[in-house]
Amino acid sequence: MQSYILNHLAKILHTGIYCLREDKLTVYEENTAYNPIYKSGELRAKLSRGANAQEEPYIFMDEYQVLFVCVRRDGGRGKASKPGGVSGRKNGRQEKVSGDDASRDAEYFFMGPLCTRHMGRVERHRFYHAYEVEEDWEKGLHFHALMEVLQAAGMFAKLLTGREYADQELVDANNLSQVTREQEEEELTRFNIKSEDEDVYRHTYQEERKLLDMVKDGNVQEAVRLSKEMDTQIGKLGPDETAHWRNLLVVSVSLCARAAIEGGVMPYVAYRVSGFYINRGSECNDIVQILTYRNHAVEELTKMVRAQKTRHHTSYTERCKDYVRKNYREKIYLEEIAETLGISGSYLSRLFKKETGVRLQDFVNEVRVEKAANLLIYSDEPLPRIAEYVNFPSQSYFGKIFKEKKQMTPRQYRETYKPTEFVE
Repeated sequence: MQSYILNHLAKILHTGIYCLREDKLTVYEENTAYNPIYKSGELRAKLSRGANAQEEPYIFMDEYQVLFVCVRRDGGRGKASKPGGVSGRKNGRQEKVSGDDASRDAEYFFMGPLCTRHMGRVERHRFYHAYEVEEDWEKGLHFHALMEVLQAAGMFAKLLTGREYADQELVDANNLSQVTREQEEEELTRFNIKSEDEDVYRHTYQEERKLLDMVKDGNVQEAVRLSKEMDTQIGKLGPDETAHWRNLLVVSVSLCARAAIEGGVMPYVAYRVSGFYINRGSECNDIVQILTYRNHAVEELTKMVRAQKTRHHTSYTERCKDYVRKNYREKIYLEEIAETLGISGSYLSRLFKKETGVRLQDFVNEVRVEKAANLLIYSDEPLPRIAEYVNFPSQSYFGKIFKEKKQMTPRQYRETYKPTEFVE
């Protein structure tokens, strides 16, 4: 049962799991050639020593912000092993790997690598090179949020030792946070005292609520006006002016996105728009441009609410559209959508045509053409690859439908609208 769970856990997390006991390494993943745990005896020794030094699972973060987890499970015999060759077992096959430094009276379970940020190709190469992984075996590392890693480590420990650990316990035990809880409380106390002295918060909750209600109601002009009006009433949100306005953008756009969802905008659409403006604003050093991004985000989200309220479509039609937008890269069948909505295919077909004025298949083609148009403008992918990506059955059919919708061929569209910075 344990082997079954460990094998599947490794697949789910897109990482490796290993067990070291008495110089034998058991492998719970298909390919070991890319994995630093398998390749580096020094790394295994470091993880083992870390697990020996504390009761909690040991979590090591390297200089590339890649995490490795080690859980020690006590056995009952032997002395400490000497560094040297370790025989590894993988699906019943013996392999030789590098030496380790671990106690024979315990089993050491390793999990990793778990990458907590997106790496570029050059940095990924440096990461693998640091662990002596051959260049031919380098591959992309699956991204994991830190909270996901903590939960996986807790589940790992529960399975192997029966003990449970809260996320904060793991953070504190492994010094993953540079600020302790005590330091945080001390800083909060000082901040509260300073805030009271400076009287920095002057806008009221009612004023903030009014802005969000304007977004929720689709009142574009008032939403933008109120957001600008409140700029002079916001407390300090950063160590300097630029950081303050960046943080204000994040808070404002996040709240407005939620208000837009309450107003009827599909969540994934609102999050996509808010994510775009937050990312652009976070990269910007010009305060005027940051505020421009914030204003455009509020305006765009509020416009989407207003458009949603004027459509007069049933929830079936909107949910059908949402399904198509999310699944346009797959084969889309009327009966599958209808089954998802809990209605008949014939009824959905009639209802969609009545409320939108177009057949469902025409709407599917419209969505695919719009996605293809963006790829033609903002990527260098060849036409056959774009046709395949948006799931047209052939390049010729793609060209035919595209010309019907855009009144020009895909090639003409790319030549006409591709920005100069994307043209070699």
